[in-house]
Amino acid sequence: MKNKYTFKLLEEKDVYSGSNKNELFTSMLELTKNASLIQPIETFSSLQDKLSDDHYYLAHNIVFRKGGKVTFQGEIMVVTRKNLMDFLKKSIEVNDLRSFLISPIFDEYPSYVVSVNDESFYFFK
Repeated sequence: MKNKYTFKLLEEKDVYSGSNKNELFTSMLELTKNASLIQPIETFSSLQDKLSDDHYYLAHNIVFRKGGKVTFQGEIMVVTRKNLMDFLKKSIEVNDLRSFLISPIFDEYPSYVVSVNDESFYFFK
């Protein structure tokens, strides 16, 4: 499956180019499956309150599944908080919000993940 999404509403595009892109995404995805805390985020203002770190991974949530293996097919962007908030707000305004996983920058495991689906937001920790 080709991913043709270009993040055109994202002002500053810094594509993650590390060799561990699949592992990084998998760490984010695993937290959404194994979280001890899951909270819906009702408003954009509440989302802004939850996302208080300075830099984030923004992963376009596209996966290919074969057997039990999940392979990440999207892109991961490295974004500032301001750039992320502007991007999400614009995407909502033009009705072009996609499925994303968002987490603060991390080395091994994210401290939390926000899942974006169909204009709904969920916080996982």
